[in-house]
Amino acid sequence: MLKNVTQNEFIKYQIILTKFFFKKILKSWKTIFCVIMIIFPVFTAYHKISFMLGNPSRYPTITQYDIDYLFFNGFVGFSILLFRLMYIIIFSDIVSGEFSNKFAMMLYSTPPSRKRILLSKVIAIILYSTALELLSFVIVGVVILISTGLIVSSEVLLVGFLMVFLTFLFSFSISFMLSALTRNVIVSILIPILYFFFVEQFFVIFDLDNITYYYFVNMMNEVISNYLLTGAIILGIEEVSYLIGLISAPVIMFLITIFIFNKLDIRT
Repeated sequence: MLKNVTQNEFIKYQIILTKFFFKKILKSWKTIFCVIMIIFPVFTAYHKISFMLGNPSRYPTITQYDIDYLFFNGFVGFSILLFRLMYIIIFSDIVSGEFSNKFAMMLYSTPPSRKRILLSKVIAIILYSTALELLSFVIVGVVILISTGLIVSSEVLLVGFLMVFLTFLFSFSISFMLSALTRNVIVSILIPILYFFFVEQFFVIFDLDNITYYYFVNMMNEVISNYLLTGAIILGIEEVSYLIGLISAPVIMFLITIFIFNKLDIRT
């Protein structure tokens, strides 16, 4: 009985902490910045639809395949690149910002453990980002429906959402790890940007891209593109390993970060 009460109290307090951090992010400048940024992929999709509607000789009729292909390879592909950069910028101070404004000693000296505080931040940001992604997908879905009278296939919609979400999760996990372990905002921004936009390209040039996260994203994109073309999803051992890699990499970084930060002497 006592154990159940303790668990209930833990969950209740965790929810309170998560709500606190969620509201803090929601009321910050980041929300305005994110809402502006998510318009760009939607605008790109609308521009492509307008081009298709304005070229009846090339597109006599807009088919379901055209809409699904435009959505996945246009909107989702652009969202992956844009959201990755956006989340690196806005979440680079998730922990390090508190050390910059001298609030860290007060926050991490309160009764909630560091692990609970960090876990609440992670949950709050995942919920926040999921809400933003949902908003972006709803807007583009409405734009497509109004413009063409068609809706994106449910399976393509779900897989596209998953791909954008997993890419966000990986980008955030790197920024979160650097923000917590280096306690430096600039480092938390520069290193992920250098990795995603320069180091990964270096690996591609020397045919070492199969060790990058972007490689797993591309492989899963190929699986979905093949589905759009043939109507068949091929999920062998190799494809399943890509999906496992996409999910496990950020989770491992979150766990390592929380464990190490809990042991750090934050006074130094």
